[in-house]
Amino acid sequence: MTDEELKIHEGYMRRALELAIKGAGRVNPNPLVGSVVVKDGRVVSEDYHHEIGGFHAERNALMHCRDEDAVGADLYVTLEPCCHTGKTPPCTDIIIEKKIRRVFVGAGDPNPKVAGESWSRSVSTSMPSSSTTSRPEPPMSSANLRKPWTGR
Repeated sequence: MTDEELKIHEGYMRRALELAIKGAGRVNPNPLVGSVVVKDGRVVSEDYHHEIGGFHAERNALMHCRDEDAVGADLYVTLEPCCHTGKTPPCTDIIIEKKIRRVFVGAGDPNPKVAGESWSRSVSTSMPSSSTTSRPEPPMSSANLRKPWTGR
């Protein structure tokens, strides 16, 4: 990945971070999370986690995205997607369903119900992994942007 490409990825992740802040005061004890869907170099959808018990950022962004825009798109999300059912369905399910090509994650989720399991889930499906790791780097690190979570 060139420095120019890295700057582009960082820009999308920064936008996801800006979106995440919109949930401040409404999602506690859950983390603030933002998500951006990009296809062919343009943002086709973006959203954030609005309220406790509501859909997570990546699900919100993908639900507002036309199917043809989602297939083969990249997803930028500030926190590792959940892979368990709680008050909402797993975000990994909609990522797989919408045929997202790559997911760029700002930070791993320390929640023991998630904590790297998103990577395991991607490997256990038919989705090929372009690059995986069980120990994500800190948010906005160049290592994270160089290693997408999954590819299709």
